[in-house]
Amino acid sequence: MVLKDSATGRGLALGVEAGRRPDRDARRGLSWSEVDLSFARGVNEQVSVEDARSLADRAGLRVEMEAGFQLLGSAEAPREFSDGRSARISREQVAPLSATAAKKTGFRLEAGGSRSWGDGRYALRAAAGYAARGNSEIDGEISFAMRF
Repeated sequence: MVLKDSATGRGLALGVEAGRRPDRDARRGLSWSEVDLSFARGVNEQVSVEDARSLADRAGLRVEMEAGFQLLGSAEAPREFSDGRSARISREQVAPLSATAAKKTGFRLEAGGSRSWGDGRYALRAAAGYAARGNSEIDGEISFAMRF
């Protein structure tokens, strides 16, 4: 796939998740991804990320409750199993991208809510999360779902 002006990339991902579903949902998930990316950075300088693979596991608990709409909260512990990713700048320099042991395990907290209508056919969901795995990040999501 050509991304922009001689930049090329390829990405693959596969995920599996299992859980139990009363009002508290214990979850376990496993995901695998692989990325190859290459682009020019100036004259005669090429940047590439080759065979960046990730195998990640996560386990957690999600709690939901109804209050006219659905409120949810979740906590999970992700763990990265892969090593050996690298970035190549030009043809000579190689910088490893592998995670250290301290960055491979972390935690994630999420809170949000959803509202459905049309006998559950349509749903609007919003959530915010905090994750720490070596560094901290805050993210958010707003999504709309429709069942056919």
